[in-house]
Amino acid sequence: MIDKLRNKNARLSKEIYQLKSREDIEFKHRHFIKKEIYRLQNNQQRFKEQIRNFIEEAVYFKDIFLRIRQNIIYIRKAKERYILLNTNIKKDLYLDLAPI
Repeated sequence: MIDKLRNKNARLSKEIYQLKSREDIEFKHRHFIKKEIYRLQNNQQRFKEQIRNFIEEAVYFKDIFLRIRQNIIYIRKAKERYILLNTNIKKDLYLDLAPI
């Protein structure tokens, strides 16, 4: 009977040790997972900020592009007016200089 109790005690002690080992492992896993979640959330926040910055830069450069495009259109129209005006002046000069 004493041997049975000793065996049962040894088996229960071993089981307690295994349960404590599993508990330690699970605790370490939970701790690791919490740290990993925190790290990932920080990365996510940083990436969101980077995306916001990229969007702001894209809008800024888009505005610059649109202003440049408007200036090019304005310059082309001014060039067309200059050519037309220059042509008219040349015609007037030619008519003024033509023999009567």
